[in-house]
Amino acid sequence: MVFALGWPELYVDLLSSLRDDGLRSIAVLKLEGYSNPEIAVKLDSSLRSIERKLALIRQQWIESNE
Repeated sequence: MVFALGWPELYVDLLSSLRDDGLRSIAVLKLEGYSNPEIAVKLDSSLRSIERKLALIRQQWIESNE
């Protein structure tokens, strides 16, 4: 139960730590359960571009927690 109470704050903190709106959009779609190919179609982008941006998001989140 404690984890569930902290989730909204963590979600907001993680998203606000991203450097641009495009990365935030990708992160939101991923957290909503969309696959990488689905995100690429939704954002009219290449799959490889989405994969690179997801790697960047993960790296930024790791750095923000250090």
